[in-house]
Amino acid sequence: MRLNPVSDNSDLFLLSIRKIINDILLKEMKSMEDINTIALVSSFDEDGSGDIADYISYEFSDNGDKTILISLKEESSGCNLKNKVREASADGIIKTGNLNLDYLSLDNLKRTSEFVINKESVKSLLNKLKEKYKRIIIDTSPLEENLSGFIAAISADGAYFVCNSKSNRGSMIHKYYSDLKDIGANVFGVIFNNAGKRIVRKIYKMDGRKHG
Repeated sequence: MRLNPVSDNSDLFLLSIRKIINDILLKEMKSMEDINTIALVSSFDEDGSGDIADYISYEFSDNGDKTILISLKEESSGCNLKNKVREASADGIIKTGNLNLDYLSLDNLKRTSEFVINKESVKSLLNKLKEKYKRIIIDTSPLEENLSGFIAAISADGAYFVCNSKSNRGSMIHKYYSDLKDIGANVFGVIFNNAGKRIVRKIYKMDGRKHG
């Protein structure tokens, strides 16, 4: 799926987000299994995974699903929801203006528990949150910075790989995507966030299937 930035065409961006939601719901129908945890993974900081995670979370919550957005990024580069908060609970979960949408930052996780980003702790966190939330959306640091994206991708029910062609790093995008597949991540698809045709062709050629 190829997205345009919100600033360029918000209606088209929202339509694309809804197509991603429909893709997830269709996967549930086909597999007859719930998809509770979804990771948004990107190669570089400017790929736009944060905005996409925000909008997917809002869309699920607006559809009536109790949703939490987890940011595994440092708070200085956290998601937009941190500016729309009402209160924080003792476990660090922040209530937003939407009754069906909560937010949990990496900063709060570290402050309220001895949380470290590894497969065991992320799995444990997700299992705990599944008791309360229908949808858990995970926004991660860029793969070039640390392993949070890889860990979230293999811990979640599935992941979307977000790429953008603002920088001339097509070979690295290809490498990171291959790395995700090699470690056994269940990659639902690639979100081409305003990506150029060269990047799209490269990923298509490697994977050989449509992305949603």
